[in-house]
Amino acid sequence: MPRAGNPAPRVIRYESDEALINSLGFPSKGVEYTASRLQQAEPLLNGTPVVASVSGRAPDEILRCHRRLEPLATAIEINISSPNTLGLRIFQQADTLRQLLAQINEQRRKPLFIKLPPYLETPSIGSEQKDMVFSLVEVCVEQGVEAITMVADIRAETGSGLAINACGGIFSGEDALAAIQAGATTVQILTSLIYRGPGIVRRINEQMLSLMDREHMPALTLLIRPNLLQSS
Repeated sequence: MPRAGNPAPRVIRYESDEALINSLGFPSKGVEYTASRLQQAEPLLNGTPVVASVSGRAPDEILRCHRRLEPLATAIEINISSPNTLGLRIFQQADTLRQLLAQINEQRRKPLFIKLPPYLETPSIGSEQKDMVFSLVEVCVEQGVEAITMVADIRAETGSGLAINACGGIFSGEDALAAIQAGATTVQILTSLIYRGPGIVRRINEQMLSLMDREHMPALTLLIRPNLLQSS
């Protein structure tokens, strides 16, 4: 269903820090509109991978979006990370997520990504949220999910057989390389794209190559966990 999202203002820029805070609430024109746009774009993509991100307030809504968009995308991301979307937090409960993923696995044919909520570092809160995140990670591993968010801690918990997409704070080749060295398989940008423009993608790649050459690092694929590469 189309959704207006949260009322404005819902995006705040802290330009001195090149930071963004958003409380969008997932505004959307609906899954049918999105499907139509993907179909129109297909001839122009020339094989470029497309990951469609879906969310919802109830399992049936997410399942319907997944079913409709999976044939039009390379992979699907299920986003349960938002702290400010009414109803979404039910999927941050391990049992609820387990049930949802079991249903998705019955119908899915392509890779599935789960975007998890971050945990805080404050000791009084962080340990509880970290336990919650790791319980969700356990569910994702059990259900065969192929990628999740956050890096070093989750890599340490899950070993090398799981793809991890690092998202947040990637502004340079150094940032991207640090995420990969921490255990990420891929990196994702948004805020840096907004502040630095589309040229940031090429600059990150060039900076990574320069750093790797200077530090005599091997090919990028060799920095990514070997067992993961063998299993992919």
